Amino acid sequence: MKITSPPMTLSSLVIPALDVAGLDENLRDRVLAASSLNRRQVDGHLNIIPLEHFCRLLDELTKLTGDAAFGIHAGARLQVAHLGLVGQLAVSSQSLAEAIESLCNHFFIFQSKTYFGLHQEEDLFWLSYAISDNRVPIHQQNADMMIAIFVNFLRSVLGRTWSPVEIRFQHSKPTGGPRYETIFGCPIQFGRRINAIGISPRDLNAPMPNCDDNLHKLLKEVIDLLSAQRNIQADFGFIVKQHILMLMGSEPVTTRKVAQSMRLSEKQFLKLIRSKKLGFHDLVKETRFELARHYLDQPDISLTEISLLLGYSELSAFSRAFRRIGRETPQQYRQHKGNTMAIET
Repeated sequence: MKITSPPMTLSSLVIPALDVAGLDENLRDRVLAASSLNRRQVDGHLNIIPLEHFCRLLDELTKLTGDAAFGIHAGARLQVAHLGLVGQLAVSSQSLAEAIESLCNHFFIFQSKTYFGLHQEEDLFWLSYAISDNRVPIHQQNADMMIAIFVNFLRSVLGRTWSPVEIRFQHSKPTGGPRYETIFGCPIQFGRRINAIGISPRDLNAPMPNCDDNLHKLLKEVIDLLSAQRNIQADFGFIVKQHILMLMGSEPVTTRKVAQSMRLSEKQFLKLIRSKKLGFHDLVKETRFELARHYLDQPDISLTEISLLLGYSELSAFSRAFRRIGRETPQQYRQHKGNTMAIET
């Protein structure tokens, strides 16, 4: 069985998060140790740490500050430039559309095994984010922080009074938690397939206030060099699965729709799929299975709801499809997962 590396992220958000929490030096060291981190790992802007450890840090800071909305409040005080070179590349772009495209094309430099992209549904664009590895389950504080960072970024371009059309979160609605609608100034949906910010198409034409063509070109060259040195590249199969995930719903996902989402002709897309020796229908099945496990990890979403969210006409069809890949029924997976979490806690 092939063992893959865990999701990793740049440490560039660690120090800013500690600053927001207002911790003294001793408390910082204690929180870092509790998160399996140390000063050497987080002091450099290009250091890479396990994403699981960063999520653990956010949980520690949430407990220590007593702020159930720590992720949101921290993200609202951070800038997209805190994402390192990738964020700085976006800031130096000419237009918001170019900035978002830069983030989408290079987000894997900041964080691996993460879905990040822009796709259109009817008359809205959705800027979407989700950790794609089950070793890091749906994490409220991480999702809240990243969405808040991107909303803050959009407001820096579109004006401080701007609000999204809607925001969607993968995680369930926290009991007695923050009033998300008040904080973000828009309708909020929980338990969705991906974390996403709804944006009006006209907003994408906005010019970037700190456009710098020379800096943009230089940063692009540095990112390409860094990618080559570290042998970092965006796996084509992973990219396709990212677009499949964003398109998944009640309507079937087709090669035409995915090609359109990737700004390719269907002929170009099929040629690339064949050249990489990938099966499109296999990628759709894998993506649906991964999404199913994400939903099953949330006990407040019923199996019937999950089957509908995944596009199945009835629960029995979902159960059969899940068992073919996972070798257990959705009920057995949820029971097994619940028992494992009980043992760990």
